[in-house]
Amino acid sequence: MHACVNADERRMAQGELSGAAWYPDPGDTSQWRWWDGHSWTEHTAPQAVAADAVVPLSSPLRSWNAPHTLRDAFPHATVEAPLAAHTPRRITMNERTVFVKALLIMAMPILFVVFIHLIALMAGASSVNLAFGGSGIPPVSNPDESSLPAEFNGTWLTWVFLPLFIGMCTMFYRMARHLRDDSSDEVHEEWSTWAADRGFVLELIGSLPQRRMFTKGRKRSTTGPYRGLITGNCDALVGTTSWVESSEDGESTRQVHFVIVRMPDHCATRFPSCTVSRHVNGSCYDYRAGQKQIRFESTQLDESFRILVGGDPSGVQWRELFDPILLEGISQYGVEWSQDGTDLMFMFSGQNCTTVPVARLDTLCIAAAFVLQRYMIAAQGDVSGAAIAA
Repeated sequence: MHACVNADERRMAQGELSGAAWYPDPGDTSQWRWWDGHSWTEHTAPQAVAADAVVPLSSPLRSWNAPHTLRDAFPHATVEAPLAAHTPRRITMNERTVFVKALLIMAMPILFVVFIHLIALMAGASSVNLAFGGSGIPPVSNPDESSLPAEFNGTWLTWVFLPLFIGMCTMFYRMARHLRDDSSDEVHEEWSTWAADRGFVLELIGSLPQRRMFTKGRKRSTTGPYRGLITGNCDALVGTTSWVESSEDGESTRQVHFVIVRMPDHCATRFPSCTVSRHVNGSCYDYRAGQKQIRFESTQLDESFRILVGGDPSGVQWRELFDPILLEGISQYGVEWSQDGTDLMFMFSGQNCTTVPVARLDTLCIAAAFVLQRYMIAAQGDVSGAAIAA
């Protein structure tokens, strides 16, 4: 025992045991053992699993405090996209209304100043003669421009409204910055480059659920999917797909990027389908994965939704299961997601699906892994009864 302790102290001094992580088991070189920073724990993992992983295995010691960012949840993730690094601000309907009103208010002083100048010009002798001289009606007076009353001079009105005009322009600029599409500034890569940098490999098309149910039925085109580990042992399918939707306004093509992760069977049986979020307004299609239907869901959860765990009719608050920062973060991208059985699917629309929006897709990969971890924790009964404050 003393020899093992001395050996551990020597390895710590040499920097081989620098912190809490998985290291080769001193007693069995065929497996990994968890070092908590001070001593070895009883947690082990086969070397083959850890060696194949893109990143180190997740810590077996769970923290029940919700992480402030997804990067805190997975500090060793190979996809370098902290959620806070690329979060376009959402514009609510109220803000859009204010934006329209600001445009109207800004236009009013401009039109008023132009109107005053026109009146001032029309009041001049030359303007009056030009307007009425040809009709034989003599002008009432023929004052020169220097004798025009002050109220017909638009110059002073211009200086009065100039500060208001500048202020409205400033407001317009600030709001316009938030309304512009941040995705246009995002870095894009070829799918093959993105996949190779992250250790993803191209899968046969048969590995992706093939059937999509529509009112009239449409065939889709798909890029990928690419299979790989997004963090720890979380296996995922990542790719892009497009299809044609029919509506009263005609047909339109929708292109989306998707991430699909799968829960272990013992976790999936504890979560009924579609109990986490509400149905997306206006969507008239379902997704059939294997023999199960998946409805697309929205991340806009209200306070009343509960998740039924293990047949408990009281369930748990969704805020107990998910970090609110995560939900707010993925909703910034217009992410739709669903859960049915073992499948968790995340997707967001894109204008160009031939390339990868690097920051958004990397962030979505981390989000998918984080949601999967929270599902598994809840399925094992490790979620407390007190709801997390918003």
